[in-house]
Amino acid sequence: MGNRSITNLSAPKKNSDAATKAYVDDLRKQVNALEDILMDQGLYSLKDIEGNTYKVVRLGNQVWMAENLKTTKFANGDDIPTTVPADLDISSVDDPRYQWPYGGDENNVATYGRLYTFYAAYDNRNICPAGWHVPTSEEWRILELFLGIPYDQIGSQGVRGTNEGSKLAGNAALWVDGNLKNDPKFDSTGFSALPGGYRSSLGSSAELGEAGYWWTSSFNYMEMSWCRYMKYNSSMIYLSESGWRKCGFSVRCLRD
Repeated sequence: MGNRSITNLSAPKKNSDAATKAYVDDLRKQVNALEDILMDQGLYSLKDIEGNTYKVVRLGNQVWMAENLKTTKFANGDDIPTTVPADLDISSVDDPRYQWPYGGDENNVATYGRLYTFYAAYDNRNICPAGWHVPTSEEWRILELFLGIPYDQIGSQGVRGTNEGSKLAGNAALWVDGNLKNDPKFDSTGFSALPGGYRSSLGSSAELGEAGYWWTSSFNYMEMSWCRYMKYNSSMIYLSESGWRKCGFSVRCLRD
């Protein structure tokens, strides 16, 4: 602890570091327990480093943001850059860490949040509030199994299950009419997934009102990463291994 930091946090080797980690882990459990009490009473909301507040929802043993992330700063206070103009082509930029409002219009942020490249979402400065993180693809699977997707379908790409997308989606007025919001289980979990669209690496924005796309923190091959998305014309959740990392997708944070 001479450098006042824990080395090898996941499996500390020094006794002093291990003791500190155990203390921090126990403190985190106590904080989570207090948060759970406040959630049960409807008194808890999450705040990011900029002061944006978010509703949260407990689904199974997980606690998720019930809104898309809005921040323009990492948890340490560093800015998450944007591009000027908003539709700048970044397809040739290496590891771009950017955020945008859909279509470059800040008026969209209050409802839909911001769109982030994978590199911004994955950055070790943490795009989520302290104590929260961008979920892995496996953590999304835990949610999907809780919602009812059969285990033998959970790893399949494309659509899986029956109406789990409808269960997660919310605010029918924002979605184009189709199978998603016409399912009787629409908006039955409080997750409130919204059709925030996406931004391509070339700079165009598309599918507002039609689809929502969410990053996981899980890499795949080349410049692709795992993501989830929902579309207005299907009640199911799509799994894709080929989210182009330079695209702008929405982010939902998960409690540690």
